[in-house]
Amino acid sequence: LDWTKSHLVRILVETPFVSVYGTSGEPVSSQINPKLGTTENGDSGIFDGYYELVFVAYLQPLALTTYEIQREEDRKRASHPVPNHNVAVSASVQCRNCGYNINSLDQQSYITLENDEIAAYFDGKEGLLKGIHKKGRAIND
Repeated sequence: LDWTKSHLVRILVETPFVSVYGTSGEPVSSQINPKLGTTENGDSGIFDGYYELVFVAYLQPLALTTYEIQREEDRKRASHPVPNHNVAVSASVQCRNCGYNINSLDQQSYITLENDEIAAYFDGKEGLLKGIHKKGRAIND
Protein backbone atom coordinates (compact mmCIF):
# COMPACT_ATOMS: atom_id res chain seq x y z
CA LEU A 1 0.00 0.00 0.00
CA ASP A 2 2.96 2.36 -0.01
CA TRP A 3 2.87 3.42 -3.67
CA THR A 4 1.16 6.20 -5.57
CA LYS A 5 -1.69 5.12 -7.79
CA SER A 6 -2.78 6.96 -10.93
CA HIS A 7 -6.36 6.91 -12.16
CA LEU A 8 -7.86 8.37 -15.34
CA VAL A 9 -10.84 10.57 -14.41
CA ARG A 10 -13.60 11.37 -16.93
CA ILE A 11 -16.25 13.95 -16.04
CA LEU A 12 -19.12 15.29 -18.14
CA VAL A 13 -19.14 19.12 -18.16
CA GLU A 14 -21.31 21.72 -19.91
CA THR A 15 -18.56 24.06 -21.09
CA PRO A 16 -15.13 23.53 -22.63
CA PHE A 17 -13.75 26.42 -20.56
CA VAL A 18 -12.85 24.50 -17.41
CA SER A 19 -9.58 23.68 -15.71
CA VAL A 20 -8.49 21.26 -13.02
CA TYR A 21 -6.50 22.32 -9.96
CA GLY A 22 -4.77 20.20 -7.34
CA THR A 23 -4.96 20.41 -3.56
CA SER A 24 -2.51 23.34 -3.39
CA GLY A 25 -4.17 25.20 -6.27
CA GLU A 26 -1.62 24.10 -8.87
CA PRO A 27 -2.94 23.54 -12.40
CA VAL A 28 -3.38 19.89 -13.41
CA SER A 29 -2.95 18.85 -17.04
CA SER A 30 -6.34 18.05 -18.54
CA GLN A 31 -8.04 17.57 -21.87
CA ILE A 32 -11.50 18.56 -23.12
CA ASN A 33 -13.16 16.27 -25.66
CA PRO A 34 -16.45 16.74 -27.48
CA LYS A 35 -19.14 14.43 -26.10
CA LEU A 36 -19.71 11.79 -28.75
CA GLY A 37 -22.57 9.34 -28.71
CA THR A 38 -25.55 7.82 -30.46
CA THR A 39 -28.98 9.45 -30.64
CA GLU A 40 -32.30 7.63 -30.19
CA ASN A 41 -32.65 7.13 -33.94
CA GLY A 42 -29.21 5.51 -34.18
CA ASP A 43 -27.27 8.43 -35.62
CA SER A 44 -23.88 9.09 -34.09
CA GLY A 45 -22.55 12.56 -33.53
CA ILE A 46 -21.59 15.29 -31.10
CA PHE A 47 -23.89 16.25 -28.24
CA ASP A 48 -24.14 20.04 -28.23
CA GLY A 49 -23.45 21.66 -24.88
CA TYR A 50 -21.69 18.64 -23.34
CA TYR A 51 -17.98 17.93 -23.12
CA GLU A 52 -15.82 15.29 -21.49
CA LEU A 53 -13.13 16.54 -19.13
CA VAL A 54 -10.29 14.04 -18.75
CA PHE A 55 -7.34 14.19 -16.37
CA VAL A 56 -5.05 11.85 -14.45
CA ALA A 57 -5.52 11.82 -10.68
CA TYR A 58 -2.53 10.75 -8.60
CA LEU A 59 -3.55 9.15 -5.31
CA GLN A 60 -1.04 8.92 -2.48
CA PRO A 61 -1.17 5.82 -0.27
CA LEU A 62 -3.74 6.01 2.55
CA ALA A 63 -4.52 9.65 1.77
CA LEU A 64 -7.46 11.72 0.63
CA THR A 65 -6.77 13.71 -2.54
CA THR A 66 -9.01 16.55 -3.71
CA TYR A 67 -9.12 18.08 -7.18
CA GLU A 68 -11.01 21.28 -7.96
CA ILE A 69 -12.72 21.83 -11.30
CA GLN A 70 -13.46 25.46 -12.10
CA ARG A 71 -14.83 27.37 -15.02
CA GLU A 72 -12.04 29.58 -16.30
CA GLU A 73 -14.24 32.67 -16.23
CA ASP A 74 -15.08 32.04 -12.54
CA ARG A 75 -11.41 31.62 -11.54
CA LYS A 76 -10.32 34.72 -13.46
CA ARG A 77 -13.16 36.75 -11.98
CA ALA A 78 -12.20 35.63 -8.46
CA SER A 79 -8.51 36.55 -8.84
CA HIS A 80 -8.86 39.59 -11.13
CA PRO A 81 -12.29 41.22 -11.09
CA VAL A 82 -12.82 42.65 -14.57
CA PRO A 83 -15.95 43.35 -16.60
CA ASN A 84 -17.21 40.36 -18.58
CA HIS A 85 -17.00 41.03 -22.32
CA ASN A 86 -17.90 38.63 -25.09
CA VAL A 87 -14.78 38.37 -27.21
CA ALA A 88 -14.29 36.33 -30.35
CA VAL A 89 -11.02 34.42 -30.23
CA SER A 90 -9.08 33.45 -33.33
CA ALA A 91 -5.52 32.59 -34.21
CA SER A 92 -3.35 33.50 -37.15
CA VAL A 93 -0.05 32.13 -38.39
CA GLN A 94 2.63 34.30 -39.93
CA CYS A 95 5.82 33.22 -41.61
CA ARG A 96 8.43 35.86 -42.31
CA ASN A 97 11.04 35.18 -44.99
CA CYS A 98 9.78 31.64 -45.51
CA GLY A 99 9.41 31.89 -49.29
CA TYR A 100 5.71 31.00 -49.52
CA ASN A 101 2.34 32.39 -48.45
CA ILE A 102 0.16 31.04 -45.68
CA ASN A 103 -3.51 31.51 -46.43
CA SER A 104 -5.94 32.06 -43.59
CA LEU A 105 -8.11 29.05 -42.78
CA ASP A 106 -11.87 29.43 -42.91
CA GLN A 107 -13.28 27.71 -39.83
CA GLN A 108 -15.91 25.94 -41.95
CA SER A 109 -13.30 24.38 -44.24
CA TYR A 110 -11.58 21.05 -43.87
CA ILE A 111 -8.03 20.35 -42.76
CA THR A 112 -6.41 17.66 -44.89
CA LEU A 113 -3.57 15.32 -43.95
CA GLU A 114 -2.42 13.10 -46.78
CA ASN A 115 0.32 10.91 -48.15
CA ASP A 116 0.70 8.88 -51.37
CA GLU A 117 -2.00 6.35 -50.39
CA ILE A 118 -4.52 8.04 -48.11
CA ALA A 119 -6.06 11.43 -47.23
CA ALA A 120 -7.82 12.26 -43.95
CA TYR A 121 -10.22 15.22 -43.73
CA PHE A 122 -10.85 17.00 -40.43
CA ASP A 123 -13.50 19.61 -39.66
CA GLY A 124 -11.80 23.03 -39.49
CA LYS A 125 -13.94 24.18 -36.58
CA GLU A 126 -14.23 21.13 -34.32
CA GLY A 127 -11.13 19.21 -35.39
CA LEU A 128 -13.04 15.94 -35.73
CA LEU A 129 -12.28 13.39 -38.43
CA LYS A 130 -14.86 13.80 -41.21
CA GLY A 131 -13.63 11.35 -43.80
CA ILE A 132 -10.84 9.14 -45.08
CA HIS A 133 -10.15 8.69 -48.79
CA LYS A 134 -7.91 6.04 -50.31
CA LYS A 135 -6.76 6.40 -53.94
CA GLY A 136 -9.83 8.44 -54.88
CA ARG A 137 -12.28 6.15 -53.06
CA ALA A 138 -14.05 7.19 -49.83
CA ILE A 139 -13.52 4.79 -46.91
CA ASN A 140 -15.98 6.60 -44.62
CA ASP A 141 -17.80 9.93 -44.38
